[in-house]
Amino acid sequence: ALATALFIFFFGERGIIYATIAMTIILLIFCEITPKTLAAYRPEDVSRNIAYPLAFVMKILSPIAHLFTLLAKWFLSIFKIDMDKAHVFTEEDVGSAILMGREEGFIQEPKANMLIAIMDMDTVPVKKVMIPLHDLVCIPSPSNFDKILSIVESHPFSRYPVYEKSPDNIIGYLHVRDLWGYIDQKEFFKIKGCLREATFVPETKSVFTQLVDFQRMRIPLVFVVDEYGTVKGAITLEDIIEEIVGELMDEHDTSFTPVVPINPSTFLVRGNIGLRDLVKHIDKEFPEEFDTLSGLLYSLLDRIPSEGNTITWENIHFRIERMRGNRISRVRITIEEH
Repeated sequence: ALATALFIFFFGERGIIYATIAMTIILLIFCEITPKTLAAYRPEDVSRNIAYPLAFVMKILSPIAHLFTLLAKWFLSIFKIDMDKAHVFTEEDVGSAILMGREEGFIQEPKANMLIAIMDMDTVPVKKVMIPLHDLVCIPSPSNFDKILSIVESHPFSRYPVYEKSPDNIIGYLHVRDLWGYIDQKEFFKIKGCLREATFVPETKSVFTQLVDFQRMRIPLVFVVDEYGTVKGAITLEDIIEEIVGELMDEHDTSFTPVVPINPSTFLVRGNIGLRDLVKHIDKEFPEEFDTLSGLLYSLLDRIPSEGNTITWENIHFRIERMRGNRISRVRITIEEH
């Protein structure tokens, strides 16, 4: 009001407009942008300087604040709103803060992506992260020691699902550590005597809940089943960690990484890559009903593809580079610029 009176005194009726513009600019610069920017860059220094004065002011004004709080509670109670149960800072607010921090450069992009992945864990079902059944190296029961040893030598994993009659009838899993005791006494080996118990979880179970169960139950893997009890795949603790930090490679992994950039618009990818992993490299939204790239391509083509086949979806061209039997092994993705 004082500023408006001064501007009217000097500029007449136009002073109201001038005062509004001037005070808006002053308030934005000196009361909003500058203080918040300084606090963001030097949070500890600013906190130390204002903590005691702010605490003193809060103590002086606390009776008035308490009175207004009671009035607000009474008014909101008319609309059946309980202020005590209202969430002051929600998960959505945390997610927005992380995204803003990444855009402003306060949070490094890899760290921000991990935090966002953690925030999303309770909304992602395990079927989006699991290893599909057809990608698991399974051992039929019964199998003799030499046959199992040849499988282990060809596929350097530590655990192998064991099935009876068909791969979707999992009866347990075999740890390679349990084989070494039979190296010199193969004739006494019985696969069912070495089996470890299989744990089954529904495909709708959240990744976060499964992570908690891994810690609580101290089990290395679980098998994922659909609503009919059919095994659809398996998920390990490593799969959940990769959902947070990205692909992990060790000395046993193949040299072909899931996504190999050829140029800014062309990528060579594995056929079984999850669409959730693919969108981290390609800024594109894929249909939610598909979990893997191969699943999407099978649906688009409506048949088993052959090497060299090209499939176009929106502005993306998929070229089948390599097949392994009926499975898509490698795909070249080319994004057409608009």
